[in-house]
Amino acid sequence: MRRAEAEKEISDLGLRVMEITHPHVRYFIGKTADGFEIMLMFRKDVLEQLSLLQQNHTEIMEARRKFWAERAEMEKQQREAADAWKRITDDDDTMLLTWARHCKPWSDYEPSEFMRYADWLRRADPDQRHLAALSWNWDYGLAPLLWMSRREDCDLATALYIFFGSNPQRYLQYEGNRSLVAEERADLMTYDLIMDHQRSDRTRRL
Repeated sequence: MRRAEAEKEISDLGLRVMEITHPHVRYFIGKTADGFEIMLMFRKDVLEQLSLLQQNHTEIMEARRKFWAERAEMEKQQREAADAWKRITDDDDTMLLTWARHCKPWSDYEPSEFMRYADWLRRADPDQRHLAALSWNWDYGLAPLLWMSRREDCDLATALYIFFGSNPQRYLQYEGNRSLVAEERADLMTYDLIMDHQRSDRTRRL
């Protein structure tokens, strides 16, 4: 069917012209008497596609778009909150507590569990911290390991365990060039942890 032949039907249905996406393509969209949405697509004035869509299709699609946009924004805010501890460089305790406050990996534990863990860790002695390092799930984040390694009374065995557990051979190849780490999408926090160890008096004496 040519567009000229469909003009009466288009007029009777009250279809409106959609935004032009191509010089030879025209879309018409509207609703039938019983609420279904109808869309016609003409290419070079010849009907090429006729789509009959569910009732209130436009409203449904807009609601879905809004839902996913809001969800994406919420997830972005959650990621920013979860990464906030990485920007704290002048206060180890604040760094640790900020990590704990927003840590919720895979819904394994609530942040309150990590807050209790952080409070315990701050009271722990070097031997207890060593056991904590040995049993730590690295997927939960590096903040506790970084905090432990920065303590003046951190045991050498703890420092070495954290250092070699960080896969140093991968990161030392960058020779201190942090921008290269970012370019190759390697983990910057692991790199910073290794550099912390390399600069510390404890490991330099080895």
